[in-house]
Amino acid sequence: MTNSTYKNYLKGHWKIFSRHYVPSIAGKSPESIEKFKPIFYKNFRACFCKYKICYSIRKNRPGAQILQPNNLFHPMNGMPYRYLRISSAAYNSEDPNKKPDDDDEKSATTIKYLLWLTLAYVVVTLFSISFPNSNQPEVVRYVSWHEFVYHMLASGEVEQVVVSPEVDLVTICLHDNAVIKGKLVDHKTYHMKIADIEKFEEKLREAEKNFGVMPGFGVPVVSSNHGLFSQLGRARFTIVDSLTGSGKGVQFRDVAGLKEAKIEIMEFVDYLKRPEKYKILGAKIPKGVLLLGPPGCGKTMLAKAVATEAKVPFLAMAGSEFIEMIGGLGAARVRDLFKEGRKRAPCIIYIDEIDAIGRKRSGTGVSEGVTGEGEQTLNQLLVELDGMATKEGVIMLASTNRADVLDKALLRPGRFDRHILIDFPTLQERKEIFEQHLKSIVLELSPEKHSDRLASLTPGFSGADIANVCNEAALYAARNKKKKISSSDLEYAVERVVGGSLIAQF
Repeated sequence: MTNSTYKNYLKGHWKIFSRHYVPSIAGKSPESIEKFKPIFYKNFRACFCKYKICYSIRKNRPGAQILQPNNLFHPMNGMPYRYLRISSAAYNSEDPNKKPDDDDEKSATTIKYLLWLTLAYVVVTLFSISFPNSNQPEVVRYVSWHEFVYHMLASGEVEQVVVSPEVDLVTICLHDNAVIKGKLVDHKTYHMKIADIEKFEEKLREAEKNFGVMPGFGVPVVSSNHGLFSQLGRARFTIVDSLTGSGKGVQFRDVAGLKEAKIEIMEFVDYLKRPEKYKILGAKIPKGVLLLGPPGCGKTMLAKAVATEAKVPFLAMAGSEFIEMIGGLGAARVRDLFKEGRKRAPCIIYIDEIDAIGRKRSGTGVSEGVTGEGEQTLNQLLVELDGMATKEGVIMLASTNRADVLDKALLRPGRFDRHILIDFPTLQERKEIFEQHLKSIVLELSPEKHSDRLASLTPGFSGADIANVCNEAALYAARNKKKKISSSDLEYAVERVVGGSLIAQF
């Protein structure tokens, strides 16, 4: 490229020249600036031509260091040599006056704005989910129970009823073009406050019965639980209902051993099946039964048998499912569980590992963190078991292997009237348990031939330990490629469970 080409290039890029020119004349008088302008422009072009030539020949040395001794161009103090470059990208790539913390400050500000925007988005999203109709202005119109029953329900204009238990509110939805008191109503939705929201549906069905409405043909009642926070507070319990065919499972005959415990628990089930023979003598039905004992002795299996044999709805929930990080959810789930139990009365509510929510209260008067949440959940459980609003027909069943940590208020009569101890099985009970588990594996001899010997070899074994022995024997026989399990396999399994694999090899 010739010198004329460089000159034409510079003439066509006056903006680049101006960018280099302005720092060079800083602090000079206007007369000096006018005189310096043509000189600078001439030298600038000359520098540019020589700089390109030098830089192309000696790329390892900046061209500005070659040009400065030749007095072709002398930059001002503080003016870097990068002003000799004409590339806009190169000009913007470096800035000696730029502080090193500027980029970090800009990045921190950007991150702060993004965090605030994200938080605002999450808040708006949660609000819109929890209150889906909050952005729709609506005139709230309330009616009394009398108006609802004798003017709306009696005329058959009610399409459905939406119940909001959290606020004790009932929303009445009318049919299109509904006629009330001889007039066409302009509004389809009305509201009604109810003191006892739990009895609303019962009162509604009674009113429909008085109007001659057949059961099953009444107004649909819908529960409003669509909000995010109401879903968090709901109890996630398991419903086992023998009346609907969903209660098929473990029965009392499947529970080997535990004779005394089964007698007491079967009497407890009889309270629900035939309460009249007890009430006629003035007896009160026990409100709660607590199954106590070491781990693996059959407490949960006995509860499963109760669920099957009781012929009443059985609501089961683990104690650890009540406590959450969000305060107040444990108490809300206790209320939800017992509310569902009252709807299905008579029924049994079962809480496994109740020591998770029934621990002794601290007594310090300070309720903070998880401890405060646990005590609040326990207080709600105590109220539901024996409080002002307690009703008959709901019996509590719970199990734990840490009875020593339970609160005394939870164990008193009136809440848990019966304490059933399920201890390690005796010799005869171990024999029955072995026979029960040996039926599920392939043996050379009948289970009765092995049960006496195995029961005498396993003192202090729980039901879970006995089940493990039978399973270990089957695994050992399979490793040795046997078709049937022999007595030696069973004795090896006992030794392995007692002393481990190393002792069993000798």
